[in-house]
Amino acid sequence: MLHSMKLENLQFAFSMLREIRQQTKAAGEELLTYLIDMAYLEAGDRIREIQFEQTVAPASSAHQGPAAAPVSPR
Repeated sequence: MLHSMKLENLQFAFSMLREIRQQTKAAGEELLTYLIDMAYLEAGDRIREIQFEQTVAPASSAHQGPAAAPVSPR
């Protein structure tokens, strides 16, 4: 539940940052556009990380068997 709310908030921020980035670029504000672009990219990275965690977590919790013994080098 927490992840879904966090994901929803990040997706909203991602969308707003995209729009703001377009406006600052059109206004010729290079430094501001760069900084907003960095925030935009970071939000996109976090969205992908959370989505990945949501797909991996259910699969990893389904496997509760013993861990395989490490293979020793010869």
